[in-house]
Order: sequence, then C-alpha cells, then structure tokens
Amino acid sequence: MWRSGLAKKLEKIVGKDALLHRAKDLKRFEFGAGPGKNTPDLVCRPQSAKEISQILRVATDANASVVTKVDLPSLADFQFGKAVLWLDLSGLI
Repeated sequence: MWRSGLAKKLEKIVGKDALLHRAKDLKRFEFGAGPGKNTPDLVCRPQSAKEISQILRVATDANASVVTKVDLPSLADFQFGKAVLWLDLSGLI
C-alpha cells in the first residue's frame, strides 16, 4: 500500500508517462547477477534537475532505496521491505 502512495507522489512530479510501475515495463530494468534478479518497484524518468531534487526528497521521506541507470547495485545494497526506485537519467543527456 505504501508503494502506491509513493507512486502517486512521484506521478505528481514527473507525470504519468514518466513513471513506470507495470511489471512488463519494469522487467527491462532488472539488475543483479545470477539466477535471482531484482526488479525495481518503480522507474522514474525525470526531465530536469528540479524533478530529480523533488524525487529524491519524496524517496527519502518514504525511506525508499534509489538507484540510477549507471548504478549496478547488488542485493546486499538494499534493505528488504524497502521500495526500490530507479531513476532513468538517459532522457537528460
């Protein structure tokens, strides 16, 4: 339930089209090596530094782990039970 609250707050920042939450959309953002892949709960595609700042503030308040497209975290980097929010910054380049 708390993940849906996080999604609503992030959608207000980046808009509906820049927030991915469906399993089929999240699959391409899987990370980790070996048989156990990790899938983020949400993927945001911010378009400005202001949006990134707002996203990070909301994620911090929600105690969510945040990774970027250039980070390749391992399972050890996350606490179980935390939402994993992936920031796809490729649209800023």
